[in-house]
Amino acid sequence: MTFVRTAWLTAAVALIALAVRLSHLGSAGFWFDEIFTAQLTTFRTTLGTVVSHVASDDAHPPLHYVLSWVWAHAVGAYGGAYPQVEAGLEWRMRLSSVLTGVTTAALLTWVAARRYGATAGCMAGLLAALHPMLVRQDQEFRMYPLLTLLTLVSGLLLDRALTRGTRSAWAWYAAALAALLYTHYLALFVVAAHLLLVLIRRREVNRNIWIAALGAAAYLPWLPVLLRSVTQGRNNPAVRPDTEFTMNFLVNALAWFDPDTLTTAARLLVVPLPWVLAAAGWWVLARPAGERRRDLSLVVLGAAPLLLWYLTSKGVSNMMSPRYVGFVLPFLLLSMAAAIGAARTHWRVAPGLMAAAVVLSAGTGLLRLQSTHLEPWREMAAALSLAMRPGDEVLVTSDSRATALAYYFRPPEGVTLASLEGIDAGALRAMPRVWLVTTNYRYGYGLPGEAQLRALLNDPQTRLVMQHNAHALYVRQGSGAPRH
Repeated sequence: MTFVRTAWLTAAVALIALAVRLSHLGSAGFWFDEIFTAQLTTFRTTLGTVVSHVASDDAHPPLHYVLSWVWAHAVGAYGGAYPQVEAGLEWRMRLSSVLTGVTTAALLTWVAARRYGATAGCMAGLLAALHPMLVRQDQEFRMYPLLTLLTLVSGLLLDRALTRGTRSAWAWYAAALAALLYTHYLALFVVAAHLLLVLIRRREVNRNIWIAALGAAAYLPWLPVLLRSVTQGRNNPAVRPDTEFTMNFLVNALAWFDPDTLTTAARLLVVPLPWVLAAAGWWVLARPAGERRRDLSLVVLGAAPLLLWYLTSKGVSNMMSPRYVGFVLPFLLLSMAAAIGAARTHWRVAPGLMAAAVVLSAGTGLLRLQSTHLEPWREMAAALSLAMRPGDEVLVTSDSRATALAYYFRPPEGVTLASLEGIDAGALRAMPRVWLVTTNYRYGYGLPGEAQLRALLNDPQTRLVMQHNAHALYVRQGSGAPRH
């Protein structure tokens, strides 16, 4: 495919990806994880404070937070949450994730088109532009779009370094490797896949590979933070991904269907991972012998991190969530697109039907995505602000969720915002009018104070004000409150 045609195709895919991701971008407020990032970047914090706070309180490396701090300055959002959250702040901050996701879709289109032709380029680009899991992560102010982009870039640069073997090629890979490691701890599974790929293509390795070690060495200053995070068990070791959990995980992550509407047998038919690997395997074997080893890179870089992720979660500590899976998708999508592109030389109709089915299912998956958001902290804060009066108490299920509500809700004079942790049921009953913010999470993540809260909700004076997903806002009149 010519340079000019590839550029036009890449631009078209980028526009599609941008339009999809900008839709409803600011319609919902930040959810809890986004609020943690926003607290470090939209208040007037210094860069040193951001890094030190991430090192002590977060379970992720600092690169995304540093870039977000810079981005907040660039878009005028630095200090935008004080004294009140500015209108449009969520849109401005999430725009960084949108642009990162668009870059991933454009790069995937360019690489697929230049390597495997227009059909593969179009297929890979549309899959990246429309895949609901990628769209979801690209509409959130978190580090997962950056992790996905750097996974793709580092894998491509490793392939380039193995092919060319020059010092500059290995230096570019080392830089991408360091950035990847400082983005998210899931990058360790990607690095393991890189080592496997180097082993498979060991005949192409030359003495310049030592330069790649510099990228890993750049991570050494952060290694004590990683070890502390692992030893403190920031994830839930009591939860292990069983067969049902894994099936739901794959359906959510790699398919474009609601798993709750499918039987187990139907899930086996719609989960595309087996079809991706089967198509990729056929495609690799169908290629000329001299090109098979390089083409195998796509399958290794896509499937190996996913397998290692599952095995680690099964045996050590559970880290599996469909929300995080975007980082393995680019190379899996590239494998599928390239396989369909290669099949075009053998079958005229089948590739078109496969491509249309995949793109259509991805598009329909977006319909469920556009109107949903996770946690209504902004909406709850607005409802509370309109109804507050002096002497009211606002209680949230846990300290962390009280912090999330406090990002949007600034209690007026005479109103207290606190957590249920440490408050006994008797004291709660004696309070004047109380506003209760409840949360409920699955997979064993119970929250302190939730049991006594449920008992109090049986009080006939308690009424529901609003509810969204697992979050609800109640108001109750305590026994110590005056009667009107």
